[in-house]
Amino acid sequence: TLLAGQFANIQCSNNISTTLMITMPFVLYRIKKNFAYLLLFLADYAAIILAGSRGGWVMGTVELAICLVVGLLFMGFGKQKKVILGIIGFALVVSGVVVLIMLGVHIETFRKGEFISHDEARIKLIARAFEDFMGNPIFGQGLGYTGNYDVFKGNPATIGWYHMFIPQIVGSMGLVGIFCYGKQMCDRFKMVFTKPDAYVITLGLSYVGILLMTQVNPGEFCPFPYAFITMNTFVMLERYNEKRGIEYEKNRT
Repeated sequence: TLLAGQFANIQCSNNISTTLMITMPFVLYRIKKNFAYLLLFLADYAAIILAGSRGGWVMGTVELAICLVVGLLFMGFGKQKKVILGIIGFALVVSGVVVLIMLGVHIETFRKGEFISHDEARIKLIARAFEDFMGNPIFGQGLGYTGNYDVFKGNPATIGWYHMFIPQIVGSMGLVGIFCYGKQMCDRFKMVFTKPDAYVITLGLSYVGILLMTQVNPGEFCPFPYAFITMNTFVMLERYNEKRGIEYEKNRT
């Protein structure tokens, strides 16, 4: 790359969007102490849109809506709520105009069906995931399964990606994986909604960010940084709740 005098061709839009989605709730939390952080909160969402990740466009918008509803209900903004809602409402109108302009610029892309193509690997892997499940419904085909390499082959030392949370569990881990991840999900949200306060909700919303992005990308199945960040998030949440006198059953997944 240096000899050619060019920038490295690194597809970083998904990683940028994922990182911004993880951090968005923390910026919302800081608004309580310094109202100026509202601008940074809006800038966070704007950066997700500008990053150019399709997953970021869709899931980042979903997270923004969740942050506004859950955050304003549980974070105790008090009299600031009306001001925050007013400013964010105006910002969303501006964002809507920008999105319409972008759609106009890229209208040919959408007409050709290139936003989500039927030939795209993710679309094919959804069907493959359920075929793989039927082939081995108890344990799935395993994380090292190479039978889908004709559709997508990742980098060396990576698992057999389905690039989506539910298909990954269904195809790779079968009923055992569905049960274990279902149990883990229930335990995690139980930690969030047992006597929630602003800090707990912030950590929970951060997890929602990585969870949403994992629906359309490897996300949480990447050991580092995303699985590590998720694990660390719930370690902090559990330690914080223990200090508040909230105890959980031992040996939880």
